[in-house]
Amino acid sequence: MRNSFMTSIVVLLTHFAFSQEVSLSGVVTDARTGETLAGVNVYIPELTRGTTTDLDGKYQIQVSEVVNEIQFSYVGYNTLTVRYTGQGSLN
Repeated sequence: MRNSFMTSIVVLLTHFAFSQEVSLSGVVTDARTGETLAGVNVYIPELTRGTTTDLDGKYQIQVSEVVNEIQFSYVGYNTLTVRYTGQGSLN
């Protein structure tokens, strides 16, 4: 099992002026090689909602509440839980 964490995660927030919805999106890459990772599970425990990354390592998920944690899991990697505090990006 690789011990590399998926730390090269970019999270971008787009706020819509007329709704409470927030679009949470980003790209997941291997921290060691820089390769994008397809099929990574992106899960938000507070909302019991998730998605997976596409072939380019990109994901997008709509959230309607304050999100505190985002979990990234992938076969052969340790699960990474990222504390989300409203910042525009996570690197």
